Amino acid sequence: MTHKFTFFIINLQKKRERGPCIDYFYSLKNVSFCAFHPRDHRYIGFITKHPTLQRFACHVFIGTESTRIVAEAVGYVKFT
Repeated sequence: MTHKFTFFIINLQKKRERGPCIDYFYSLKNVSFCAFHPRDHRYIGFITKHPTLQRFACHVFIGTESTRIVAEAVGYVKFT
């Protein structure tokens, strides 16, 4: 049995009639790096690999609250 986990980014600024707007989603198997900003934990960044091509992308988002718990759940890299 294999499990598929997905990382959703919800845009709270976009108004929808039926719940929050999910702008982005990423399969966790394609996330190779994840971290939050060391001084402002509202920022989160991660690297994803394209599912079929040899291409990578960097994504940076800002949350309304700390994103530390999300980065820790994904598996973050601690900066020293």
